[in-house]
Amino acid sequence: MKSPFEKNLPHESEIEDFERVFRRANDFASEKHSGQIRKGSGEPYVTHPIAVSKLVRVYGGDDDLVNAAILHDTREDCDVDYDEIEELFNGRVADVVTELTNDGELILKHGKANYMSRHLLELSDDALLVKLCDCLHNVLDRPKPGQVERIQDNVRVLQRNRRLKRNLKDLAENILAL
Repeated sequence: MKSPFEKNLPHESEIEDFERVFRRANDFASEKHSGQIRKGSGEPYVTHPIAVSKLVRVYGGDDDLVNAAILHDTREDCDVDYDEIEELFNGRVADVVTELTNDGELILKHGKANYMSRHLLELSDDALLVKLCDCLHNVLDRPKPGQVERIQDNVRVLQRNRRLKRNLKDLAENILAL
């Protein structure tokens, strides 16, 4: 049986065009994440943000949001700063990446689960699209024990407390359907 979002996956030619158009972000993320390995799979870490960026496109993200998805972990994991992203891409991409960067102090203060559900509620629609695609990829790609349930709980909190645009609502429903 196909997963809920497979009917919307891009065709091979769209994937090739996607990779050509976003080569600069791919190259930047590959360089910055060099040597990092994705837990569970042992694959190069950069495979995760690239997969997230493809989901962002499937769920209606524009070029800036696709680039932000590719770069979404660079500030947190690679010591890249706002100015570097803004200079190479633009302010909107840098803003979204910054929004998606976890605040370690708040995580310590409130606990990770509480922080994450609060954080989802505070994100702009642009950042929320990237974050939910990040969550979807995390639950599809060798999730840790309990991770699917935690993500689904956060999505339920989000649905109860925030009015979602159609694409975000569809994405949230697909996460809950897993």
